[in-house]
Order: sequence, then structure tokens, then C-alpha cells
Amino acid sequence: AALLASATAACSNGTAAATGVPDGGRRLADVTTVDDPRTLEGPVTAVVADAAVRPVVDDPAPALPVTVTDAQGTPVTVTDVSRILALDVYGTLSRTVFELGLGDHVVGRDVSSGFAEIADRQLVTSGGHDLSAE
Repeated sequence: AALLASATAACSNGTAAATGVPDGGRRLADVTTVDDPRTLEGPVTAVVADAAVRPVVDDPAPALPVTVTDAQGTPVTVTDVSRILALDVYGTLSRTVFELGLGDHVVGRDVSSGFAEIADRQLVTSGGHDLSAE
């Protein structure tokens, strides 16, 4: 347990760990709770502090060709990443591609990819998640 605590503490910047409150928020111990939250009335706003994509590397150099096995068990060899379509129901694949530093190679987006960095890409799904060949 001590090793885990040491490793976790080494990963933090110190400010949030020292106070337990990132960005000037309130500690849970300092919040007044109610027995039944459904009885509360009034405005509520939940905001993501910072949703910007931060690539892990600025100019990645993929080691190609690479062969992977898809979800159906079919081997697929990737030889080029100059044009990427990362489509899924939740928009997480496209965000992952951007976070890996390959966002400049993304040529289209799906309706679920809602982060700012992909907004200028062509929408290639219509009527939900049906692909448009145009």
C-alpha cells in the first residue's frame, strides 16, 4: 500500500494533493449534505474544467507496416496513416487519435465526435451513424 501511495503521490503536481481541492473547489468534507437530494430545487451547472485535446507527442512517427487483428479475428495490415477515419458510437476513437498526435491525418468525423479540435472536419455520418460515401 505504501508503494502505491508513493507512486500516486509522485504523479501529482502537489497543489491538488496538498489541499485535496483542484482549482479552488470545495472539499467534500466542507459541503453540507441533505438526506434526500431529490428534494433540492434550483439551478445546477456541471462544467468540464478543460476539455482540450493534449497530444502525448507533437509529431508521431508510426512504425509501419503493422498487422493487427480486428474484432472479427481478421488480420489487417496498416501501411499508411495519411488519411484516418476514426468512427465509433461515442466519439472516443477520434479523440484517441488526436491525443496520440495524429489529428492532422483525420479526414472526417462522426456525429459523436464533439470536441473542438475536430469540428472543422467533414461530417461523414448522416442519420445517426450511417456512413456517407460522398
